[in-house]
Amino acid sequence: MTYLHQADVTSSNIAKAGYDGQHLYLLFNSGVAYKYPNVPQTIYTALISADSVGSFFHKAIRNVFQHEKLEVHQF
Repeated sequence: MTYLHQADVTSSNIAKAGYDGQHLYLLFNSGVAYKYPNVPQTIYTALISADSVGSFFHKAIRNVFQHEKLEVHQF
């Protein structure tokens, strides 16, 4: 899947972030990917530009938005 917005990020836990206009997609360094529905673009933009991507994820995304593990992913 190709996303409208896609970025490699520098993080010890997250490898890539994708955004399709409504859903945030994260590929973790472990190879596991998750989809976060109904995430505003401002959150995606803040994530990829954060000084600490991991800290931003834990503060603003992890326990805030529902998520589902993706069985198949392609960045």
